[in-house]
Amino acid sequence: MLMSPMFDPVGDLAGKSSPKNPAPAGPNGRYTGRFNNAYFGPAEVIEADDGLELQLGPRPIRLTLHHWDGDTFAVAPLGENQPQGSLSSVSFSVTGGKAQSLHVQYLDDNGLGLWQR
Repeated sequence: MLMSPMFDPVGDLAGKSSPKNPAPAGPNGRYTGRFNNAYFGPAEVIEADDGLELQLGPRPIRLTLHHWDGDTFAVAPLGENQPQGSLSSVSFSVTGGKAQSLHVQYLDDNGLGLWQR
């Protein structure tokens, strides 16, 4: 029982249902491009066969972005610290029709989850 919470899914969207009437996402080109984070390294959002993909770090971790609501997407990270069922938001801050930054919630425990152009 002591270690049980260590195996709980992480992320602000874990266990939540997607919105019934989400605001539409913008065009894919609004979100694509390269972003920088001094702690985690680069991130790139690319168009992939099945939509948008977030690539994090110098040896990229590839995460499919699933539209959630407006300029917010969901990713399902899976790893040592992100057990099965984890679901996190990735929110884009858009100015002038182009994303200027992205915030990855599951990487923001210490305030380091923001990438900027």
